[in-house]
Amino acid sequence: MKTICIQVQPKRAPGIDVDAVSTLLFRLSLTPGIRGFSIQRGPKLSWVNFCFESKTIGSAWQALCSGALAHPKWGSRLRRSSIVTCEGSRGWANYLMLHHFDAKQVLDRLAGI
Repeated sequence: MKTICIQVQPKRAPGIDVDAVSTLLFRLSLTPGIRGFSIQRGPKLSWVNFCFESKTIGSAWQALCSGALAHPKWGSRLRRSSIVTCEGSRGWANYLMLHHFDAKQVLDRLAGI
C-alpha cells in the first residue's frame, strides 16, 4: 500500500473553498482501489493534507488528476495552491513529486503512466 498526499496551501489561491475541496476529495476517496483517506490541517488552515492510500497508486493518481486537478470549478485553484507527493520504493525516503504549484519544479513520473 502506498500513499499519495495532496497538500493544499489555501493562501496561494484566493477564493478557494477548503470545505468544498475537502468534500470533493472525500468523494474521490471512494474511487475503487483507494483504500484509505485522511485529512490533516495546519494551524489557521495554512495547509491541508489530503492523503490517499492505494495498492494501485497509478490508478489512484489518474483518478485524482482527472477528478481534482482537472475539476471544472476547483481544478485551476488546486493546481495553483498544491503540491502532490507519493511514496517511492522506500516509502517517504525517496518520495516522488507528482505536481507542484511552481511550474519550474522538476516532477517525477509514476511508472506506466
